[in-house]
Amino acid sequence: MTRSPEEIQVWLDNYAAIETQVIRTALSSCVSLQNNSGENQTGFVINQNGQKYIATLTNHSTAIAGIANAKNFSGTTFPVTLKGSSGYLALYQASAVNSLSDFKWYNDPVEEGLAVYTVGDQTDTFYTLTASYSNKDLDFSVAEGFVARVNSPLAPSWGSSITDVGPYIRHTAITNPLRNSYNRGGSFGGPLFTIKKDDAGIRYPALIGMNFYTYYTETLDPTYIGISFAISQKDLQQAITNIVG
Repeated sequence: MTRSPEEIQVWLDNYAAIETQVIRTALSSCVSLQNNSGENQTGFVINQNGQKYIATLTNHSTAIAGIANAKNFSGTTFPVTLKGSSGYLALYQASAVNSLSDFKWYNDPVEEGLAVYTVGDQTDTFYTLTASYSNKDLDFSVAEGFVARVNSPLAPSWGSSITDVGPYIRHTAITNPLRNSYNRGGSFGGPLFTIKKDDAGIRYPALIGMNFYTYYTETLDPTYIGISFAISQKDLQQAITNIVG
């Protein structure tokens, strides 16, 4: 069927509106976790056996035992407690998390070229972009990109001690290109997701994995794209099962 330019434009406008709504749904499933020293990283809500938890990475200067609070996209702060950890993954629980939407899993094969998105809280009280501007004033951000490589080895050496996971998903959706060498704050520990359509034709954010590591070679250059890696759904689900069954 041939569509007129006007019909094509209407379709594009409708899809853009749907895409925006799906991303806002994803934002409502994300939180910023903060430890007692004021450091932040991103977490997201998952549902395991009917119970909701906040998932995030353990490999960060925000030691897992020191995380005490979470802030959702609406700005509401609530206390959290550690449910458990398995290797690189930590799960937190809180009564307030039950009111947040959770990510559904992406069950199709992940392939190079798949459009993906990340969400990250840019707040980081310890680091500055320039001498006069601190990114502590930033907040949740969304980035769009593509899967660059499936089953990618991890480089460089910062993650060499992580031997129980991998290979990884390498992608270009990076929300925090502000740091040299690795990602503090930003999408670190946040979700990597795509947009999927269910049997009823309704689109939703589908979880592919968890952002793990971002590498940059340009010091404090926000225009430098860098390389980002995510832990795969397979490894993520195994870690969740190790913690809560």
